[in-house]
Amino acid sequence: MLAGSAARAAFGDRICVSGTHFKVGGDRIWINGANTPWHVWNEFGGRFDAAWWDDHLRQLHENGINATR
Repeated sequence: MLAGSAARAAFGDRICVSGTHFKVGGDRIWINGANTPWHVWNEFGGRFDAAWWDDHLRQLHENGINATR
């Protein structure tokens, strides 16, 4: 890989396990995760705030998080 370049998965690429490493397209990747179960309790029952989630997921992305549940 060239210095300064970063491995990028193409849309539809699959993550696979090779030994003890996660890989995409043959390149090792790191999974940095967070847990965000809800914004307000039981919001999926009708109180879903799309703007809050857009902002929250943007903040996670800006801080290197690439997986959430």
